Amino acid sequence: MQSITATVTIAFLVGLITRRAEDFMRSDDQLKLPDFQCMDHDLKTLRNDSVEIHVKAEKIEVKVNQLENNVSMVATTCALESQRLQDHGRCIDMYNRCKEDVNKYRDESRRKFNDTLDEVQKLRLEVQQAFKENTQQGQGRVLILMVVLGAGEFVLGVVLINGLRKLNALKTQTRPEDIKHGMKPDPNTLKGGTNLFNLKQKDSARLQKLVTIVSFNDGRQKAHKVMLEDITRNLQTEFLRISRKEEALQIKSQVTVLFVERNDRHIILESEQEIGDLKVSCVRSILKLGGKVIVVYCGHRESEDLGNLLCSPSLKSADWHKELRSLKDQNCFLSINKSFSQKQKEHLKTKLMEYLKE
Repeated sequence: MQSITATVTIAFLVGLITRRAEDFMRSDDQLKLPDFQCMDHDLKTLRNDSVEIHVKAEKIEVKVNQLENNVSMVATTCALESQRLQDHGRCIDMYNRCKEDVNKYRDESRRKFNDTLDEVQKLRLEVQQAFKENTQQGQGRVLILMVVLGAGEFVLGVVLINGLRKLNALKTQTRPEDIKHGMKPDPNTLKGGTNLFNLKQKDSARLQKLVTIVSFNDGRQKAHKVMLEDITRNLQTEFLRISRKEEALQIKSQVTVLFVERNDRHIILESEQEIGDLKVSCVRSILKLGGKVIVVYCGHRESEDLGNLLCSPSLKSADWHKELRSLKDQNCFLSINKSFSQKQKEHLKTKLMEYLKE
């Protein structure tokens, strides 16, 4: 009996479960399985969005740092501007004080000037009064002065007469035909006279047969000596450093080579418009004694490669300066950069030998 009851019960339950399963399958509200492909797409989208957000966050952080730096710079600028305004205020105060001092000194100077002017006026009035009081006494002194001046005119007349007599004597001792043929009067016949005709010849005779190398820059004297070492090897030479015009009188040689260092205005020999005249005075002194001068302009970059030229055509002062133009016409002006060209060396050797033989 119990087994039958259990069998019926089991059958009933199976039928019930079967009906319920069928009802569930037919139902519209049955559960659906999730779409895993859509979920993967959503996860990728979220991941990309998070990366974008991270990048934007980094950019925002950079901008925040820049803003902080700008704020710091603005704060520093404000502090400096505040300090500048304070300094400006102090400067204004100092200017006002200086202006007050200047006005005070100006007023004091005007007062002293007026006092001095009053004293000068008083002194002038006193001088005029004294002149009026001493007019009569001065008339006698003027008469004495006139007598003295008359005696001076008499003495001057006597001196002029004696001078004319000596001039007539000189004319009688020098015949016109002698002057025409270039003959000079005998200086021994002139009493107290001076032989001015042979002065230059005597000076020239006293010159020594040597070459003097003159430097105006003490630091370049050794370099000048090296430049001329091969050219003056067999010649007697001396080296001088000249810093004053009086030192040019020491030159007693027949030939003098002057080294002039480069300058921005390319002033080789000074003209009348220049302040100094050391170099041109040296040249004139040597020529006056009968010596020969060769001028070398050093450190001129345009004279680096002159070929067969002795000096650079760009040195225009050699065309208008009197002494320098004369030297250039005699081929006695050379321009170099650091050393002589072969053409210049050969020319210098020939020129020195020529002048030493005279």
